[in-house]
Amino acid sequence: MFESTERLEWKVEKRDEELITEFSSSTEVEEQVPNNYMTIRTETADVLPECVIRKILCFLSFKEAAKLSILSKTWLRAWLTHPNLDVIVDYNGNNLDIVDNIMKRYRDRIIPIEKFELSYFDSSSQGFPLIDKWFDIALQNGVKDIAFNVPKYSSYRLPIFKILATKSLRELVVWGCHLKRASLSTGVVNCNSLRLLSLSYVTLSEKMLQTLLNICPLIVSFVYFKPCLLHMSIFPENHIISANKLTNLWIAEGFVQNIEFGRLEEAAEGYLMDIISSNAVMASK
Repeated sequence: MFESTERLEWKVEKRDEELITEFSSSTEVEEQVPNNYMTIRTETADVLPECVIRKILCFLSFKEAAKLSILSKTWLRAWLTHPNLDVIVDYNGNNLDIVDNIMKRYRDRIIPIEKFELSYFDSSSQGFPLIDKWFDIALQNGVKDIAFNVPKYSSYRLPIFKILATKSLRELVVWGCHLKRASLSTGVVNCNSLRLLSLSYVTLSEKMLQTLLNICPLIVSFVYFKPCLLHMSIFPENHIISANKLTNLWIAEGFVQNIEFGRLEEAAEGYLMDIISSNAVMASK
């Protein structure tokens, strides 16, 4: 799975470079190697219609599209409606307001969102309500692919069943967070659009696993990567998984992830709670 992802990222990066080169030759852009920074003659900066510029930016990564936004006001306006959002909240949460303003703009202008990538590294829980709001905005704007990453020690609980209730979602990739359980009062809605579900360092019970697969009947790829401390006690030997359309099931043990943020005690407590919740050990008072 990791090899396939690396190959895909390499192909995307290569395609980005090809598109930039093609665009350079057609609009008299002078490409400066190797940094991909470009200068363009003023008279050719706005030679293309804004709708065409938007189409070009859609084929570029978020960072490459951001570089092109400095060419002119037209390119900047096109980038401000880029359908792929890749946002990072830093360790101290200093840019929470910036990210929130970006998401508000997408909400107020009803700008379509194809892919929403969110990495949240703030050590406090002050931004948790904002995370929920950002997911709501992405879902309301028709997001198709979601990638969410938080440190393992984070106490944030992802409303996964609310996210899966949307009819547009195709891929959901989650790293490091806990999952909010389904409410008996609201029930669980099937997600017939989902094709790929990837959960890394996420605690899953046998019941939760089967529930996720049941409400995603057309899923074709399921990836579950968990810390080696949990071993395989969550899944009984010879366990049968009901998923008629599933063609790729990958469950693997992993090493305890590198602790880049927060205290070691917090990370250790998080792993201990994972072990207890999986019934691998009994907690005594």
